[in-house]
Amino acid sequence: MGFYNVVNATSLQAGFPEDVSQVLANFQAIAAVLNGGIDDSNVNAGANISLSKLNLPQDLLHALLPIGGFIPYLGASDPAGGWFMIFDGRSLLRASYVDLFNLIGTTWGSVDGTHFNIPDFRGRTVFGVDGAAARLTANDTLGAFGGVEKHPLVEAELGSHDHDMSSHTHAYSHDHITQTGASVGGGGQVTRGTGVVVDLGGGGAGAPCKIFSGSTGGPSTNLTGAAGSGTAHQNMPPYGIANWLGRVL
Repeated sequence: MGFYNVVNATSLQAGFPEDVSQVLANFQAIAAVLNGGIDDSNVNAGANISLSKLNLPQDLLHALLPIGGFIPYLGASDPAGGWFMIFDGRSLLRASYVDLFNLIGTTWGSVDGTHFNIPDFRGRTVFGVDGAAARLTANDTLGAFGGVEKHPLVEAELGSHDHDMSSHTHAYSHDHITQTGASVGGGGQVTRGTGVVVDLGGGGAGAPCKIFSGSTGGPSTNLTGAAGSGTAHQNMPPYGIANWLGRVL
């Protein structure tokens, strides 16, 4: 088996072992590459590849998060580099962000023929496009918005129900007056001392009678008391606040 100097390829001699230090240097170089230490010092100058020919940050971004992708972000402003922006609905030049514009077009709006808007996800969560899943009944297409923080209930949103009414009475104020010293005529009428004639519908002469005087009161129409305020109720789950950070370059 031949031994070769792979550090200095011009001095290869079959059958002659090389200096162990050179072999060790080879292993160290390989270990550095495997550990991410790729630079021009361990890439052969004559090879068809060099660090300057590699676009590692961009390639890694494509692999990890494509243009138009977005993630939660705890920063308050855009990070340096220009590749990412907080999705706050701002307007961008189409000529400056060609790939992003080709991807989303004017789905999220535009101010004119040379600009386009990125999504405005401030104060919003994000659902997947519903499509044929039919889990959402409205505002379920790409670029749509929906939902509210608070909502007052209307009658159609209430469940069917009854209001029970407890047992009660309705007072009716009136008097019963016994007429004395009245005479009953042959036609069944009694004449009071004031000259008021009350028809009793019959009766014998001299029979005592009771006459209803004026009355007050009546049945109540207010069966149950009103309850509730009609104000909007909280429509939010437990939540935490962060920014949506999207890749634009």
